[in-house]
Amino acid sequence: MNRGLESMGKRFFYAVAVLFCVAATGCATQSSKLTPEERVAALSQKRLDALLAGDLKKAYGFLSPAYRSGVTFSRYSAFVAGVGTWKEAEVKSVNCEEQLCKVAVGLTYKSPMVKEVLTTTLNERWLNIDGKWWYYQK
Repeated sequence: MNRGLESMGKRFFYAVAVLFCVAATGCATQSSKLTPEERVAALSQKRLDALLAGDLKKAYGFLSPAYRSGVTFSRYSAFVAGVGTWKEAEVKSVNCEEQLCKVAVGLTYKSPMVKEVLTTTLNERWLNIDGKWWYYQK
């Protein structure tokens, strides 16, 4: 009787594993159907959301490997300290050409100088390096 339960447990495990693989493949297939513009828009918004939430470690992870190899997290976090004045940031448009995407971001922020809420457009660049999109930081 114990063998019967063990056999059922193995079958259940395999069934769950197969379902997981099928689901994962479906998600991967769906993700690969996104245009570069759609992928970069989603990545850019995730980076902006991380900055707005003060999650600088997450935002740092969107930077190109070359940038991260030359700029420590500590130095980067000091550089982006001004995002604390940001109120809203939203991807407005994305235009891609081969390995480069240009993103226009609508930004609302509180100016420490004039103590008003202002809006502006930030221009981002995203690079495709070995099939993965990275935020280009000057």
